[in-house]
Amino acid sequence: EWNYWGNDTYDQNISTMYNQVVNQYLRYCTHVTRNLVGTCHNALSPDQPGKIYEYPSKEKAEQVIPFLAEQVFEEPSWIVDGPYANRVFADREATLESIASKIVGQLAQGGLISQVTPTYGSVQYLKDLTKAIFKDFNTSAQLTRYQRYIQSTYVSGLCKTYTASRDGVANDALAAVFATLKDLDKRFRNASNADPLTKAHYDQLSDQIQRALIIK
Repeated sequence: EWNYWGNDTYDQNISTMYNQVVNQYLRYCTHVTRNLVGTCHNALSPDQPGKIYEYPSKEKAEQVIPFLAEQVFEEPSWIVDGPYANRVFADREATLESIASKIVGQLAQGGLISQVTPTYGSVQYLKDLTKAIFKDFNTSAQLTRYQRYIQSTYVSGLCKTYTASRDGVANDALAAVFATLKDLDKRFRNASNADPLTKAHYDQLSDQIQRALIIK
């Protein structure tokens, strides 16, 4: 009610506040993701022992994926289920997908993968991330539209990362991306208990991977 203004014909107050909530949610997720990369700077005086620069701890890095699995990979319906929702946007699913793409797309970028802290490693990072995004791989339950979108965004991001870097100098991050794509493609082609819609989804992702891996 405190956002109400009698002559706010176009619901600008509600839209402004809603966008601020979404932006804060994205900031939280980005802040957590930073525990995967970079170095920590500790302000020390000359006579203080310890390291000024050090990598984020493995324990912190390992907590990132479980957080994102709960807050992003599981549909955050609270973002679009408010009583004001239909005054802010027309398509609930498209709104969720737009928000999720900003986070999932970043997770599959080569720049992030190559900078994952050595205490965690790009191989383990992609292994944990893939497991979290495809956690329902071996069930016969139909995937939701949101789940399919998350998976498609992830695979598309990995394919773009690989094709953009494969002609350059080989490195551990690129090798980890290649291995992840190969493993996913094998699992997609061997999926046998998926419903028709999910099977078509897997077939499409498999085709995308195979096209990315073809040397032209």
